[in-house]
Amino acid sequence: MVISGKVVEDPFNFEVNLKVFILVLILPNLCFGQMISNELDCLDEATIVFNSEFIKRNKIKSIKGRVSVKKPRQVIRTTNLFTHYFFDENGRVTSSFEQNDFGTVVWRKYVYNDKGYLIYQSVGGQWDFNYTTYLFDDSIRVVAKDEFARIGYNIVIPYTKEVSNESYSYLYKDSSLIKTIKNHAGTPYMRHLLFFNDKGRISRQENRYIATNEGSICYFEYNTQGKVTLSNKVSSKQGIDIQKDQFAYDELGNLKEIKHFKKGVMILETQFIVNQETGLLSAILKQEGSSNNLKITRFQTYEYYD
Repeated sequence: MVISGKVVEDPFNFEVNLKVFILVLILPNLCFGQMISNELDCLDEATIVFNSEFIKRNKIKSIKGRVSVKKPRQVIRTTNLFTHYFFDENGRVTSSFEQNDFGTVVWRKYVYNDKGYLIYQSVGGQWDFNYTTYLFDDSIRVVAKDEFARIGYNIVIPYTKEVSNESYSYLYKDSSLIKTIKNHAGTPYMRHLLFFNDKGRISRQENRYIATNEGSICYFEYNTQGKVTLSNKVSSKQGIDIQKDQFAYDELGNLKEIKHFKKGVMILETQFIVNQETGLLSAILKQEGSSNNLKITRFQTYEYYD
């Protein structure tokens, strides 16, 4: 139950058998919708994002989680590591921070324009960090992206340097979209070709360098509810698997599991535990494929807007 204006502990009982976490996912109450959604870009690994409509509707202001770890044949060990997310009243993530395995705090910050689209994001520490800016056209398409590095640790005069600069143009043709990528000099060097199925969803994305016509091809599959279940990225020349992401959902359409593969080998499995009574995220489990090490982030504390 959402308690406005208070910081409350999530009532989900975390101290249960580890196998329950790995094999069983508790289904959320339908009225609460989906707290986690997935956005997929075939250029990068699948990323996990919060559903802004869910966050806004439930007036969530921040979420704090504590990390536990487990190695094979060992018990679960609670650490001093943590992660913290902050949201505005429109349900958008404005910042987050987490401690990595070395105890270093990593900040992420996000800025949106008046229409609610992301125009700035940064990641790093207090003094040294990288940030990216985005420019949109009237059709709400990104037409330029600039990446910068801010250097300030242990130096007298902090400075900023540009790392990369890209611009984009778009051409719609039949049931496909051609996105041309230009470098800092305005010279086109890559094209993304997106092909859509009869329901308007991306079925294939080809990323090719203009000079060689080589690159990668990403295929997408969907379930009957229109949610992506598979993203398979292969090389355009040999057809060898580069990256594969498999998505699983519960009967209400909530994302419950993602399996990440590199060159045919599973490198990471991510699972989500949702509170049955509130629909709130209680924990995220990440298990490495090579070592079977398990990282458990338990989201204990929720803070709400009045």
